[in-house]
Amino acid sequence: MYSKKPVAKYQYNDPEPAELAQVLSPEHTALIIIDMQNDFASDKGKFALGGRDSTAVKSIIPACQRLLMAARNAGVFVVHIQQTTLPDGQSDNGGWLAFKTRDGKSPTYGEIGSWGWEHVDELKPCGGEPVVTKFRPDAFLNTPLDMLLHSNKIESVVCCGCTTEGCVMATVMGAAFHDYYTCVAEDAVATSVDGAHEHAIWLMKKRYIVRNVEEIIGCWQKH
Repeated sequence: MYSKKPVAKYQYNDPEPAELAQVLSPEHTALIIIDMQNDFASDKGKFALGGRDSTAVKSIIPACQRLLMAARNAGVFVVHIQQTTLPDGQSDNGGWLAFKTRDGKSPTYGEIGSWGWEHVDELKPCGGEPVVTKFRPDAFLNTPLDMLLHSNKIESVVCCGCTTEGCVMATVMGAAFHDYYTCVAEDAVATSVDGAHEHAIWLMKKRYIVRNVEEIIGCWQKH
C-alpha cells in the first residue's frame, strides 16, 4: 500500500518552505537527471559539432553534481535518463527525424554504445541507480520510468539536466501528467538554444514548482 501523498494546501507553484520540505521529503522523492551526456555537454559532442554551443549545458554539471551528492546522502531515489538513438535509423522516422535534423545537426546524437551516448564523468550512475533509456524527449513516453517510480513509492520528482525547453520540459510535463508533484531545479537545467531557457523557465514557473539547488538540498537536509 502506498503512503498517502503530501496534502497540497497551497498554490501549486508557490509552496511555503515548510510545505516544500513536506512535498520533497526524501522518503517519497526522486531526483531525475535528464540527458547529461557527452553529446550534449561536451565541446566534442554531436551537438557542438553540429554548431550548437555546449557552454551552458557544461556549466550546470557542478550544480547537478551537488544535487546528486545530496540526494545520495539523503536517501533520495535517483534515476538517470539517457537519450538514445539506435544505429542505422532504427529508432527514427517521420516527424521525429525531421525535428532532429531541423537545424542541420546529425540525427545520430546519443547513438547507443558511443562515447557521446555515455553520461558525463561527473554524473555517472553508481550503486545500482537505475538508468532509463528513451528515444523521444519525454522520459515517461514508452519507458519503464513510471513503473520504477511507483515501485519505489515515489510521489514527488525533482528534475535537472538538459535541455530546458526540450527534454527537461517534456519530462516535467510527463511527470505532472502521471500525477507526481513536480519540481524543477532552476540553476541545474540548461540549453544550447539562445533565449529558450528563459522562456521555458518562465512557463514552468507558471505551472510547476521551480526552485534553486540550495533550496532543494535544504529540504532534504531537514529530514
